[in-house]
Amino acid sequence: MRIGFQTHRYDPNDYINGCLVYWIDELAKHVDEVHVMTLDKPAIAPTRPNIFLAGHHRGRTRLHTVGRFYHNALRLASKVDCFFIWQGGHYPGLLRPVKFLTGKPQFQWKANARAEWRQKLYGRWCSDITFTSSKSSYPGGGHVEVVGQAIDTEHFRPDFGCEKEYDFVTVGRINGTKRFQHMIGALALCKEWYGKDYSLAIVGPMLNEKDRHYKQDILDLIERWNVDARFVGPVTRSEMPGWIRKGRVLLNCGVGAFDRINPEAMACGIPVISSCELTPEAMPGWSHKYIVIKHNVKLIAGRMVWLMTRGQAELDLLGTRLRYEVKRLHGLDKLWFKILPHMEDVCSKR
Repeated sequence: MRIGFQTHRYDPNDYINGCLVYWIDELAKHVDEVHVMTLDKPAIAPTRPNIFLAGHHRGRTRLHTVGRFYHNALRLASKVDCFFIWQGGHYPGLLRPVKFLTGKPQFQWKANARAEWRQKLYGRWCSDITFTSSKSSYPGGGHVEVVGQAIDTEHFRPDFGCEKEYDFVTVGRINGTKRFQHMIGALALCKEWYGKDYSLAIVGPMLNEKDRHYKQDILDLIERWNVDARFVGPVTRSEMPGWIRKGRVLLNCGVGAFDRINPEAMACGIPVISSCELTPEAMPGWSHKYIVIKHNVKLIAGRMVWLMTRGQAELDLLGTRLRYEVKRLHGLDKLWFKILPHMEDVCSKR
């Protein structure tokens, strides 16, 4: 099987897209060829002999970019059996004319809190199958298959003997969707109600001016409520497991989706407090251990105190069990065994 793989970047140290290099490397073990199309110029050479770079299409203007995209996609269509898109964007819609002209099936993997109307349209009319980590994300969005988050559990692994520098660590882009204000509010309640002055490290990048304004708002809250929280800034993918393991517990108040950082922390053997609405669906049977009601800062604070009063041995035991579930439900080594049979079935009917 020959697959055209569309993504934004091919860079192992990219904060958002870094895991893709390892997705593609794992895919190449199971198919004949993988041809990678990217928006930006690839940062590294292919990691396997059957992985080929099929060109990047970032142009001087938006129109130039679209033109280069279609040039590369139509040229690639003759070499592949289908197209696979990671994290969607507008690419399912952009590839729809290529699918119409060449008959090549189109698949996508997309993790979302709730699919907006455009993504549902892409799922129903553009992609043959949408793969995701929770089916509730795509009500009415065409053919949807749940395959998990594909976590590299060899890269994200425990080190139970490491020194803990923080009580809590949180990871994510510095913007409103991660609801850092709720975390700071919960720290303040822990201090005021329970007399617990917990520390928090905030790891993540700012991508635009709006993010920088949001960070300043959070700094103002930290100063006003006098809590122990500090911004670390962005880290590379290779540094990420070490930063996750610096905390006793990972704190995540992101909106909706089962954020990738949740299973990455669990794979590191770190318990998680998450208010992401789809976490119980992605980790069935474990929600009572860490999930809290969304937007409820009081409950988040209560769960923080409850977990932090456990001994480290109990936290390590919980982390070990969570790692086992992540390997079973979201392991990268199982991803393509779930996806490829569906893709092969669709391609065989064309």
